[in-house]
Amino acid sequence: TNGTFFTDAAMTKPVTGSIAATNGEATVYFKPNLNFNGTANFTYTATDSGNADGTNPLTSAPANGTITVTAVNDAPEAVATTATGSEDPVQGIEVKLSATDVDGLANVKSFTVGTPSNGTFYTDAAMTKPVTGAIDATNGEATLYFKPNTNFNGTANFTYTATDSGNADGTNPLTSAPANGTITVTAVNDAPEAVATTATGSEDPAQGIEVKLSATDVDGLANVKSFTVSEPTNGTFYTDAAMTKPVTGAIDATNGEATLYFKPNTNFNGTANFTYTATDSGNADGTNPLTSAPANGTITVTAVNDAPEAVATTATGSEDPVQGIEVKLSATDVDGLANVKSFTVGTPTNGTFYTDAAMTKPVTGAIDATNGEATLYFKPNLNFNGTANFTYTATDSGNADGTNPLTSAPANGTITVTAVNDAPEAVATTATGSEDPVQGIEVKLSATDVDGLANVKSFTVGTSANGTFYTDAAMTKPVTGAIDATNGEATLYFKPNLNFNGTANFTYTATDSGNADGTNPLTSAPANGTITVTAVNDAPEAVATTATGSEDPVQGIEVKLSATDVDGLANVKSFTVGTPSNGTFYTDAAMTKPVTGAIDATNGEATLYFKPNLNFNGTANFTYTATDSGNADGTNPLTSAPANGTITVTAVNDAPEAVATTATGSEDPVQGIEVKLSATDVDGLANVKSFTVGTSANGTFFTDAAMTKPVTGAIDATNGEATLYFKPNLNFNGTANFTYTATDSGNADGSNPLTSAPANGTITVTAVNDAPEAVATTATGSEDPVQGIEVKLSATDVDGLANVKSFTVGTSANGTFYTDAAMTKPVTGAIDATNGEATLYFKPNLNFNGTANFTYTATDSGNADGTNPLTSAPANGTIIVTAVNDAPEAIATTATGSEDPVQGIEVKLSATDVDGLANVKSFTVGTPSNGTFYTDAAMTKPVTGAIDATNGEATLYFKPNTNFNGTANFTYTATDSGNADGTNPLTSAPANGTITVTAVNDAPEAVATTATGSEDPVQGIEVKLSATDVDGLANVKSFTVSTPTNGTFYTDAAMTKPVTGAIDATNGEATLYFKPNLNFNGTANFTYTATDSGNADGSNPLTSAPANGTITVTAVNDAPEAVATTATGSEDPVQGIEVKLSATDVDGLANVKSFNVGTSANGTFYTDAAMTKPVTGAIDATNGEATLYFKPNTNFNGTANFTYTATDSGNADGTNPLTSAPANGTITVTAVNDAPEAIATTATGSEDPVQGIEVKLSATDVDGLANVKSFTV
Repeated sequence: TNGTFFTDAAMTKPVTGSIAATNGEATVYFKPNLNFNGTANFTYTATDSGNADGTNPLTSAPANGTITVTAVNDAPEAVATTATGSEDPVQGIEVKLSATDVDGLANVKSFTVGTPSNGTFYTDAAMTKPVTGAIDATNGEATLYFKPNTNFNGTANFTYTATDSGNADGTNPLTSAPANGTITVTAVNDAPEAVATTATGSEDPAQGIEVKLSATDVDGLANVKSFTVSEPTNGTFYTDAAMTKPVTGAIDATNGEATLYFKPNTNFNGTANFTYTATDSGNADGTNPLTSAPANGTITVTAVNDAPEAVATTATGSEDPVQGIEVKLSATDVDGLANVKSFTVGTPTNGTFYTDAAMTKPVTGAIDATNGEATLYFKPNLNFNGTANFTYTATDSGNADGTNPLTSAPANGTITVTAVNDAPEAVATTATGSEDPVQGIEVKLSATDVDGLANVKSFTVGTSANGTFYTDAAMTKPVTGAIDATNGEATLYFKPNLNFNGTANFTYTATDSGNADGTNPLTSAPANGTITVTAVNDAPEAVATTATGSEDPVQGIEVKLSATDVDGLANVKSFTVGTPSNGTFYTDAAMTKPVTGAIDATNGEATLYFKPNLNFNGTANFTYTATDSGNADGTNPLTSAPANGTITVTAVNDAPEAVATTATGSEDPVQGIEVKLSATDVDGLANVKSFTVGTSANGTFFTDAAMTKPVTGAIDATNGEATLYFKPNLNFNGTANFTYTATDSGNADGSNPLTSAPANGTITVTAVNDAPEAVATTATGSEDPVQGIEVKLSATDVDGLANVKSFTVGTSANGTFYTDAAMTKPVTGAIDATNGEATLYFKPNLNFNGTANFTYTATDSGNADGTNPLTSAPANGTIIVTAVNDAPEAIATTATGSEDPVQGIEVKLSATDVDGLANVKSFTVGTPSNGTFYTDAAMTKPVTGAIDATNGEATLYFKPNTNFNGTANFTYTATDSGNADGTNPLTSAPANGTITVTAVNDAPEAVATTATGSEDPVQGIEVKLSATDVDGLANVKSFTVSTPTNGTFYTDAAMTKPVTGAIDATNGEATLYFKPNLNFNGTANFTYTATDSGNADGSNPLTSAPANGTITVTAVNDAPEAVATTATGSEDPVQGIEVKLSATDVDGLANVKSFNVGTSANGTFYTDAAMTKPVTGAIDATNGEATLYFKPNTNFNGTANFTYTATDSGNADGTNPLTSAPANGTITVTAVNDAPEAIATTATGSEDPVQGIEVKLSATDVDGLANVKSFTV
């Protein structure tokens, strides 16, 4: 179907018969019909070659062939479009874009629009969302909205393209060639705009104040026809400047302008306000003239000015005032005091005017007036008193624009200045004298006074930091208050501070007698006094000094000399040093240049170096003097009194010397050998602080004679000595050597302790005879030996094995000692030792086996002269006599138990032994058939080696292999303990063991199962039950199923036979069918058990533990149901009529994904209340609901009907979304009255008619002509 087969890939040779096969294969080529895509089906058969002779060829049954032809994308074609709308629209001009596509309109994905001429594209009618990219297409269409440029009318052009979705996988989208778009924008009359205006004129003008009216109009100034003016405040409008023709109606406009004339009310000045509108000529046919919004007009009427009047003034004040004498200026003005702007003052006699009381700002021009007043300040000439005169004028602000200010006639001013006493003036003074004078330096004080020298009464002198004033030359009467003046003068005497020279400064004042009556005496400002005190040379003062250094220094101890001098450190010329005690002064640190005369001073200082006498430490004393340079000419040099010098020479520590020492003592002493340590020290034995002793290879040092406190560090010294105690190593004799050092206390402050070179110590340890030590011995031999059991005796001796002389052996209760192996010479006394050893032979008592004990001692040869032989403490001897062993016999055993026991089957092992049951040590078990041995009944510890025997017995536990029953065989052996020493253990011959395991029924095991099916199936979901059974699948008899969650089990696929009991098993399996509850999807759970046939006689059937079953029921999507809806609103609403959409869905409201709304003949749906976003596709649902807004067609009222559907989200993977049947929607739009529209009219008639000229009035009304009630002309 849907194409043709060819035998070649170029599709030039159609298939016309059978196609030859090669090796069972052939290839043909399929050419689909033009533009076909999808599935093409065909069948084909194969024919063989028949028999060997070619007869009876056979043909196969037909086989199906399926060819999938994938679609190839075709480019869409954009369709040329046109649109029409008015200039400056409230809503964008709707522009329809469309395209065709041979792959279906649904394949048109988007449009791309070029920039239009003369305007902008938007995606919404409210023109809030400019087009910024591709526009989604719906069924091959999309709608844009065109906003023409402001006031544009004419043709706007653009192009656009369409782009499809590409191939099925979204690859290779194709774009159409551009299509043309044309938008015709029709012109609309625009209202003019009246322009705010202002005008200015004077109060009571001879001609009206000219007021300009104007308007703009985007349709041209010629379109402005007239102006209409409101009644102005505070005056009247005229059409002529002479103000004879009041305005009585509309004023004709010329090129958008007109002129009026304003007459203010009599004597009015200020602001007059009015409004006016402009009206245009309407459309080209004169219809629909438009009037502008009112514009504001403002007329400023300026006042006419009157001159002010200055008022005569007087003032009074004192001579030489601290603050200027206040002078008030004032004026009156019929235009108000506020109109007085400033005052101008003539030059006064005998003084000067200022604008501030402090008299810092002289008057230099007009003085600003405040409310018709101003204040000046008069400063009389110095010391003037009497009358000062002046004149002044007032000037106003002139007209409102500041022009033509007027000035008053001059007014007189009189200032009376009363006399005041004047302070004297103290005169600066100077004086000169020598430092530290015998008589005070004479200082002259003087003052002047404009009121006469006789008016100077006294002087007051300030203190000087550098001396004191006296009233007498002998300097016995210090100045303590005022000093009387005579004819304006007085004399004092100055005593400089001790040694002061230079300039001493002071101040002083003069005080007069005050007014004639003595009141108000005045004091002058301070005058400066300067006293020059010439220098006199003063002797320097040498300063006591100290220095510190070490005994026997490498460099001299630095000693600083210094002096002070009131004439300055530079005046100190040199130092002279006395001979120091205990050493010598040098001028250099290397101590090569002894001091031999005066030492030059630098800035009052010099440095010497002191060399103490050899080994001296302590204090060295000296004195020294300083000599200055004398007077400036070098005469009269002075020398200071001697100053003391102290030099502290600190001692330097000398290392002590440890003294070699010797000591003597005996080997192994009871008390340590006393060792004396000692040292010498040039700083005194008391300076030796401690000793440190090296270790000795032959012993240990202790601090106590009892040798309990080993030396562990430094040993304190007392007066240069200390005693230690030496413990020689055990049995050591000979010479033990060691070294030791002494350490002193260091310097006086404990710093720098010094340690001596090591001194040798020698300790002689004299030898002492030591007793030998007999060594414990053991021997082993068999019961009833042919030769005696060899027993070795031995001893050690620190004095050498050669010193061991003999052994003495005690008797044994279990046998007898001999000196020969043949056991013919019993021991009868001491046995000679050779190199510390001897050999005996032991004969056990007849048949004895076990342990025979004895003791023995060793005796040495004594001292070198044979005196004082010593015998050791007894040593123990042990002889083990081993028994002769016999092999045990293992005994055959049997046991019985059940299959798969909880505890192991008990198996007893046993053996006999002629040496006693206690000699049976262990059993060894062979691997049993059909099971495993354990050492515990719980069968947790498998047998892994020999099993310990107790009194010839042991118990094992047998675990048969799982589910084994029958006979299990094994063998085992017994092993004894061997000889007494454990050697030569013997093992029995194997014994047989037989275990009989009786059979027991085993429970089956149910196997967990799972199943999967769809919600609400036509046939039950197949659920497989199965079990295993070690007794064979034939032993599984039946299954028992629990009630499943969320559904019911049936025994048949048609779900007609519910499960009501046990389900028979066949070879360990059974099949059930599950019917889920209506609309259920998810997981249904259940458990089931398997039961077997029991034992062979049918008794004791066993049931398995429950196994889990899980059935997964996959969801099947259910279509939602859209719910009928109603809404109500008014005609031509400001906000869209709210329309609620809703749906139900058995899969949950969340599954309702969107709504699709059909169009209404009577209006348009929007997604927003402002009606700017038309519905253009699916509307998203939230919890099964959505809200739209309905905009009725203009002036529509009545019922608007529509339908809508709900679409869900489909299956969990988003496939197979379902849409509801349509639901009805009804919107009731209530009527609202619309205003009628009066129609422009014309009429024609003759002048002075007999009958009135007929004028027709008419109007239209969308509510019907009958609704037009009346006209008002």
